[in-house]
Amino acid sequence: MMDNAPGTVVRGVVASGRRLELSSFAKRPPRTRLRWHLSFRLLVNPPARLCRRTRMPDSGYSDRIHHALAFAAKHNDRQIHKGARQPYRTHAANVAIILTRYDRDDDTIIAGILQDVVADWVAERYSNEMLDQRIGEKFGRDLLASIVSVTLRQVDQAGVDLSHDESRADLLNRLQVADDRARWVVAADALNAVGATLANLRRTIDADSVWSQLPLGPEGTTKWYRSLCDRLGVVGFNEPIVAELSRGVDELIARAAT
Repeated sequence: MMDNAPGTVVRGVVASGRRLELSSFAKRPPRTRLRWHLSFRLLVNPPARLCRRTRMPDSGYSDRIHHALAFAAKHNDRQIHKGARQPYRTHAANVAIILTRYDRDDDTIIAGILQDVVADWVAERYSNEMLDQRIGEKFGRDLLASIVSVTLRQVDQAGVDLSHDESRADLLNRLQVADDRARWVVAADALNAVGATLANLRRTIDADSVWSQLPLGPEGTTKWYRSLCDRLGVVGFNEPIVAELSRGVDELIARAAT
């Protein structure tokens, strides 16, 4: 396999100036390969009309963002996003697009791309030293701190296990002291999740087939995203993305009631 210049697409994954190969990609169904390829090609070489609408630079993303996308793609190669029936690598790309649409800086976009990677490792009880070695040393310790500050925790500061409800309540409380970068990441991640669920609900006649894929079900899912949206407002994060998220949650609540 030949080396590729930074910013080129190799089997649907952005290259970062080094060899990159995902052998499992070729084994995917044709439609899945095409979706992944187009998603990442759009990120690296966006059309002019998308650049104008999202204020994305004509040259595409920076090398650091390319690196983060490739890093997340490698980690999430075989994972599927619950409730959306989409691979997690499209999740990272979608969050990056949302943050770019709101003209966020590279560190915020990278934090959004890597959030699920860090969340998986926190769930697996990785130590702070392991997270620093894998993320902090590669992408920056301040960036890692922002991600960790809004990642669902499995245990509290005393090491006591948290229930799922306690873990979500803990995250809502920590939004009070989280920095704006972390709040942007939370909002973009939620907006992507809500949008993906709405898209599936809009194109099916069997809503139960969508809701059944979500661990919290219709009531728990809508309650969680409404609580998250409201909490962002309470802590003073009143950026336009929160209004967009609120509209999406309102539609989700309406569809859950039908």
